[in-house]
Amino acid sequence: MDKLFQKFSRAFMVLLMFNVVAAILMQLIGRIISKPFSWTLEFACYNFVWLVFFGAVVIMRDGKHIQISYFVDRMPKNVRAALFYFRHALALACMLFLLRTSFVYAMNSAKIRSAALHLPMICVDISVFVSFTLLIIETIRQMIKGYHED
Repeated sequence: MDKLFQKFSRAFMVLLMFNVVAAILMQLIGRIISKPFSWTLEFACYNFVWLVFFGAVVIMRDGKHIQISYFVDRMPKNVRAALFYFRHALALACMLFLLRTSFVYAMNSAKIRSAALHLPMICVDISVFVSFTLLIIETIRQMIKGYHED
């Protein structure tokens, strides 16, 4: 299951990044020939939003979030394990709060249309809800997996 998620997430992120770069190049070329596209910047921004929030899930799964562990590394193993669970429980509580908030926000934006693409804004705003859902699942998975020395 991990390898499937890893392959999907990498492919999804490559697609999003390709969309961002392609849209910006189209905008650049359009401006050079004095026929700019009206939708490329919006399209690039929306893909970038998805890239950022989905990237947070991948980084969490890979354990690559920035950490300052100077003091924690010098503590006994049982204290490090307790701090691991405390940190994950605190993050889980925050994410659960933000999950509900992001869902309400996304639902409120369902009737709003974007300026250039005329997409419902829920297409962009739901990325936050999806991200927090996946982050919650990943946090629980890590807590079940348990503390281990790297």
